[in-house]
Amino acid sequence: RPLAGALACAWYPFTRWLRESADFKRVYGIESVVWGAYFLARSGIRLAVLLNGSLERPRGIPENVGDDDFDYQGFDVVTTRKTTGLPVDLGAGAVRYEEGYHLGYPHQDLGGREFVHRWGPHVSALRSWTVARFFQLWAEADLHSAPYRPQQLLLFLDVGIGVRF
Repeated sequence: RPLAGALACAWYPFTRWLRESADFKRVYGIESVVWGAYFLARSGIRLAVLLNGSLERPRGIPENVGDDDFDYQGFDVVTTRKTTGLPVDLGAGAVRYEEGYHLGYPHQDLGGREFVHRWGPHVSALRSWTVARFFQLWAEADLHSAPYRPQQLLLFLDVGIGVRF
């Protein structure tokens, strides 16, 4: 049975004779192959970018000499929409950002490295929706005030789909 047909049956109650018909299997079989090819191509492109590219943000540090990426850790306090009556859940917190520099940055390279840690605030808005019976869609927006030099505002947007058990 084609996967796209199984997902379609989760949203619409097709009759048994229609699900077992040749047309249903042909249409949803083609749709499954197209989506499968799309996801394989997308995965290949992402793998190529990850193997050949970089998501790091160097700050005058040559590649492969230390920690030159965007690191952070922190905590959140979340208030649910049931508590506030708003259409989204809200979060606020603080984040400890880390930047790696070579010793003597920016004027000279003394060898070795040093890390600079600074705290910055962030706020979040998030929402999830139940779709059909076993699926859940979610979206989240995070606004960070990163205390780098120079100061930066970062907006992260996350969306996804999940299966509920």
